Amino acid sequence: MCDDDLNLQVALADLRRPDLTARRGAIAALSALGAVDALIEALRDNEHWFIRMMAAQALGHLRAVAAVPALVESLYATHDEWMQFDIVLALLEIGTPDALDAVKVWKQTAKNSILIVN
Repeated sequence: MCDDDLNLQVALADLRRPDLTARRGAIAALSALGAVDALIEALRDNEHWFIRMMAAQALGHLRAVAAVPALVESLYATHDEWMQFDIVLALLEIGTPDALDAVKVWKQTAKNSILIVN
């Protein structure tokens, strides 16, 4: 097993630990490894909002085109404005036409949000 595979396995295990610090480290490790699928899973399934937010940020920094559908789904699944803000920023960082269209539609439907991004 190569170092990247071992690091991926450790990060995935840490992501399931109850310790928030370990989970934060796991997201950072997954981002460094470019583990888009694992980050998408964390975005969709992690019970802690902060880990979901970090996953969204990491996906944006990675410009993970494959994550656009999951980010859009998460954008509408949450009512937390800060989470929406980080998802919108991730979509803007990814910058594909689909991602930018999703932001445009969200801006039109989220007029009451204090976090509208121009």
